[in-house]
Amino acid sequence: MILWSWIETLDETSSAWFRVLRRLLGAQTGPDPNDAMAMGRTFYTCRPRWTVQRNTVQFDDAALTGFVRSSSYWRATPRADDGLEAEVGAFMQEFGGADGTAPIQFREVALMGRP
Repeated sequence: MILWSWIETLDETSSAWFRVLRRLLGAQTGPDPNDAMAMGRTFYTCRPRWTVQRNTVQFDDAALTGFVRSSSYWRATPRADDGLEAEVGAFMQEFGGADGTAPIQFREVALMGRP
């Protein structure tokens, strides 16, 4: 089984968060979803089966900050950390709800098959 998850930019909040990620992490936020699915098909030659699920996850500012810091593309420096805090704060100011969270949509794909 191969699992893949990426942000769905189908709504304004998720699109805005994706733009923040690009500013913070650069263009290297992973392959395009269609590229990821095509790569998965090369591993399984016997008619792989896809399962696609869309989920919305509520993130507060600490969870968004942790989300960025958990990326293998994140390079922590005092200046980068300050920029991260500022970006997340600005994002939450604009897109956060009364409960202090923002909904981010994800598409999660599981590919099951045999080589």
